[in-house]
Amino acid sequence: MISQLVKHVRKIYSTWLVNRLPRTPSVTLTQRRIFIFPGKIGALYIALLCLMFVTSINYQNNLLFSFSCLLVSLFITGIVTTYRNFSGLAVHSGKTNGVFAGEKINLHLVLEAPVGQSRFGFDVGFEKDVSHVPVVDGRKDLTLPMNTRKRGRLLVPRFMIRSYYPLGVLRCWTWVYLDFDVWVYPKPIMKPVRLSSYGEGKDNERYSGESPPDRVSGNDDFYGFKSYQPGDSLRHVAWKQYAKTQQLNTKEFTAEIGGSYWLDWFVLENEDLETRLSILCGWVLQCEENSIEYGLRLPDRTIDKSLGNRHKETCLLALAQYGVREGGDA
Repeated sequence: MISQLVKHVRKIYSTWLVNRLPRTPSVTLTQRRIFIFPGKIGALYIALLCLMFVTSINYQNNLLFSFSCLLVSLFITGIVTTYRNFSGLAVHSGKTNGVFAGEKINLHLVLEAPVGQSRFGFDVGFEKDVSHVPVVDGRKDLTLPMNTRKRGRLLVPRFMIRSYYPLGVLRCWTWVYLDFDVWVYPKPIMKPVRLSSYGEGKDNERYSGESPPDRVSGNDDFYGFKSYQPGDSLRHVAWKQYAKTQQLNTKEFTAEIGGSYWLDWFVLENEDLETRLSILCGWVLQCEENSIEYGLRLPDRTIDKSLGNRHKETCLLALAQYGVREGGDA
């Protein structure tokens, strides 16, 4: 019962935070976004103030009473100073390169203080993993490490910026939802590139993905047999051999290396969606590694043959975006 109540309260709090602090590429901290509350030391400080105040009244001790008033004024001044240390601080999402699913990504974050002013003593990060920033004087670049789970648009969860400056008794913090324009690519699966009927003639050979060989898988000459793997074309299964040996093998054909290749979605008809994308991702990396020109064919788009980092990024981005709705999570 209590656990359900706690979950319900957390859900309401999260919804309230999202509505109050929406996701944007850049934010400037204002009164609406800044929260101030006594920390653990602050709670002891208040308890000491109450004890001193009651004692001064009970014993009619003017010196102790004056000292209590001094500490109260110091506490109030600390609230104002703490707020001013946060107010005006700008937080921006920087350019971050994509990674493959399951890898750790380093999010580029920029803190920027108002011109001619400095800000002090910040902890920035997720709840259990924070980085300390002693001073923000002008522009300060940071990286936030984060684990990725699956391909698609990376929706970064809220992270916290907090400070105990200047007295250490007040905890000032804010939650930030930044919109990072980052996509997570499918986790690559390294398999031989399969024959595609799309395109023109000998440009549709299979490439094994190892260091550049003298011959690659193709459709010219019979080369031998290999054990059947799920997804291999049924047209190449050695059915006569299976009838004799009860072992399912696939015929391999070779062709001279050269030309270019189509990486085709439709040759992977026996695989599920995510496995298809992962295999295609592996094919892209193999072709790039061995400097073999390639094109990518997906159900919703076709990318012409080319080679190079820009072409690779275009293909990987297309794989990351395939089938993902707007606002898709990674």
